[in-house]
This record gives sequence, structure tokens and C-alpha cells, in this order.
Amino acid sequence: MLKDREGNVIDRKTAPLGGSVELSVWGYWIVVNGRIEVYSGSTLLVSRTFDVILGGDVYRVIGS
Repeated sequence: MLKDREGNVIDRKTAPLGGSVELSVWGYWIVVNGRIEVYSGSTLLVSRTFDVILGGDVYRVIGS
């Protein structure tokens, strides 16, 4: 899930098991103080705030 600095959801997708997902920064080129959150069901696994999230950049979260 990708959120803006106010906590509004910009995009959310569900990855297939063992797969990846691409989140769109639609309507934005730059998200200041954006947050990427990774969930398993309703359980938050990872949450990271970035000073700047740029449309077109790739952010990877790897877990086991």
C-alpha cells in the first residue's frame, strides 16, 4: 500500500504468493513523506516512510 503524508491511500495492490506488485503514483510525480506498507492479510509486516517517493522508481521489500 502506498500512502501520502496525510495517510490517504494513493494505491494498493495484492501480490500473488511469492510474487511482486507495482504501485502507481498516479496524479503525482513526487510523493513527499510517503509511506509504503506491506501487509499479510490485515497484519502490518513492514512500514517505511520515505522523504520522497518518485514515480518511476522501484522500491523492493524482500522477506522470507
